[in-house]
Amino acid sequence: MNVVVGKTTKSDVLEVFGAPNVTTRNGEGNEIWTYQRQAQIQESSQNNSFGTLLIFGGGSSTAGFKNSSRMITLIIKFDSNDVVIDYSSRESNF
Repeated sequence: MNVVVGKTTKSDVLEVFGAPNVTTRNGEGNEIWTYQRQAQIQESSQNNSFGTLLIFGGGSSTAGFKNSSRMITLIIKFDSNDVVIDYSSRESNF
């Protein structure tokens, strides 16, 4: 989904991302939704092939695969008409 300032609504966001992890209001009274998702990534460590498997939730270790984790945070701010007025996303790899 592409979030578009001035066009995307709360209903659009709910339909694609589901309920937010955290809902707050800023000093101007705008509602802010925060989503956080963690992913486990497995990459093949074999020289003759390459593949990536994205697993949401728990993790495990498999021979021949390199495991890493990624945390994605999406913050969306809505106006009084429930339309997006700003958003940002952050990604952390570990």
